[in-house]
Amino acid sequence: MNKVWLITGASSGFGRAIAEAALADGDVVVGAVRRPGDPAKAAALVLAALEAEDTPLRLPLGDDGVSAVLGHLDQVREEVLAWEKRARATGFDD
Repeated sequence: MNKVWLITGASSGFGRAIAEAALADGDVVVGAVRRPGDPAKAAALVLAALEAEDTPLRLPLGDDGVSAVLGHLDQVREEVLAWEKRARATGFDD
């Protein structure tokens, strides 16, 4: 089972390093930062996401949040591509 981390100072320094390591291990990170965005804009976006037909399972907020998620996706893509040929070869023969 994946761990859930609550990390303060997740946008830089040790907090960011811990958050990145936890994400790399497949854990869930809830990050708190000192530079919050506009709470009214965040609330409006969350409400819009909840009312949408395609409600997202993940909704990073703010530039830091979006950048962190996209950076993690880039890392995952690199890892999968490095092993893609061998991983695909494990399927059943037709």
